[in-house]
Amino acid sequence: MINYTKTKALELIKNRYDQFSELNFNLTNISEKQYNFEIEISDYASKLKLLVYFGKKGVREVIQGNAQTELYSRVNSLITGETTTTKIESLEEPGSYIGCDETGKGDYFGPLIICAVYLDDYLKAKLDLKLIRDSKELSEFAIMATAGHILDRIGNNYEIKIVEPEEYNSIYEEERNLNKLLDKLHSEALFHLLKRVNPELVIVDRFSKTRTENINKVCNGKTKVRFVEKAEKYPAVAAASIIARYHLNLWFNDKLNAGLELPKGAGANVEKVAREVYNTFGKNEFVKLTKQHFKTTTKLGLL
Repeated sequence: MINYTKTKALELIKNRYDQFSELNFNLTNISEKQYNFEIEISDYASKLKLLVYFGKKGVREVIQGNAQTELYSRVNSLITGETTTTKIESLEEPGSYIGCDETGKGDYFGPLIICAVYLDDYLKAKLDLKLIRDSKELSEFAIMATAGHILDRIGNNYEIKIVEPEEYNSIYEEERNLNKLLDKLHSEALFHLLKRVNPELVIVDRFSKTRTENINKVCNGKTKVRFVEKAEKYPAVAAASIIARYHLNLWFNDKLNAGLELPKGAGANVEKVAREVYNTFGKNEFVKLTKQHFKTTTKLGLL
């Protein structure tokens, strides 16, 4: 039964692939997982995944992504024949505030990047807020384009901190805790931005359930701090996530232009490339490219 449903699932996702190709969607190749086949679908603004599961209960399709995007609505309509309508949560947004986010903490290769963005009513009026959402929901093309849109309009009302792997490894040796490291680096970005702006509030995408000493110290009781899960619903935090991801993409593109193709994440492909990079360039260069406290290091015996 499982072999039969797997065959049917593969046939279905191949048909979907052909269907979306004819409509000029951007598609990745079909990949096989333990319980499903999947493809990534993207347009100029966003991306999602179509997963086709197989098993004893038969074959089923699942769309994974932001249901509020036009892309989701189009794909859902093509699959189900129904138009998606989603109630958008109302958001009480401060008049002036800083949003903080980071990227790169899940990538074995590359820097950790922290960004803090200040927005007030004047700056928000200059932005197309429909474009600004969590960078994880955007295609790489949309990240580059949207980051340009934001940076062109907000001037110096942001602070970016790019922590190269070698510096990251040194700081981690001191802190021995990722949340403490993030607290330290977020507070440094905030410290510099707070010299230029006077917000009502600081909103940080929550990275820890424990007390964050440095961030609270930098704000010094004068500016309220709020730690929010999935804080990218706030435009300033979403803008910070996009700018941070933009700079991370630039780092990987620079390495690619230098002839070094490095994968993001920390999976099996990353382990394969890590071994190749270590054998080719040696330990000294290797530590300049990787976050050494990851399990990948000990798993491959690269300490």
